[in-house]
Amino acid sequence: MKRLVVMGIGNPILKDDGIALVVARKIKPRITDKNVEVVIGETDVSFCVENLREEDFLVVMDAMYAGEEPGQVKLIPLQQAVTCRKKPYSAHEVSVMDAIAAEYPNIRGYMIGIEPAVIGIGFELSNCLKIRLDRICSDVEKVLAIIMEEEKDA
Repeated sequence: MKRLVVMGIGNPILKDDGIALVVARKIKPRITDKNVEVVIGETDVSFCVENLREEDFLVVMDAMYAGEEPGQVKLIPLQQAVTCRKKPYSAHEVSVMDAIAAEYPNIRGYMIGIEPAVIGIGFELSNCLKIRLDRICSDVEKVLAIIMEEEKDA
């Protein structure tokens, strides 16, 4: 299996925009597969790009507006997430996704979008996502297990 990079991006000082960072930190110790690397990218475009290789399989996690219930986890093919970025998927103006697409145009993967409840100034998640955090982490781990199984056979 190729290296699977799970990259949490978001801004930790904008409440639920940091949900992927919180999830990445919680699941990182539970991922024991040696071919999986969890990267806490935040909004550091250079750091994110430098932690990838063209042959990696990438799973980007981020807060994503999709009109779902807060805390809902949605899986989108990476190429679709990049091409649809002009739609309100991600809250970032300087896009990590665009930088990855420019540097690694053929990289395969997915985006795991997590529906935020509140994006605004603040260092903590909204109460809504705090209450749902264990379920969100469990949902993300289930999605990652499916991806890892699919990629093992690829």
